[in-house]
Amino acid sequence: MTGPDARIRAGHVWRKTGWTSRARGCLIVAQRRGGRSVIGVVLGSESIWTDMQALLDAAFAS
Repeated sequence: MTGPDARIRAGHVWRKTGWTSRARGCLIVAQRRGGRSVIGVVLGSESIWTDMQALLDAAFAS
C-alpha cells in the first residue's frame, strides 16, 4: 500500500472523507494500534492525510 494515506490505512478500522467548498477537506478515522483504539477528526484542512497522521501519532504517543 502506498500513497499519502498508507500509514493511516495500515491500522484503520473505519474512515470517511468529505469535502465541500465551505468545510474544505474533512476526514474521520478510527484506528487501532497495540490494543488501543482512537477516533480522529480533521476539519477544514488542505492536507487531511498529513494532519490526520500527526493527530493519530500524538494520540497514540500519550
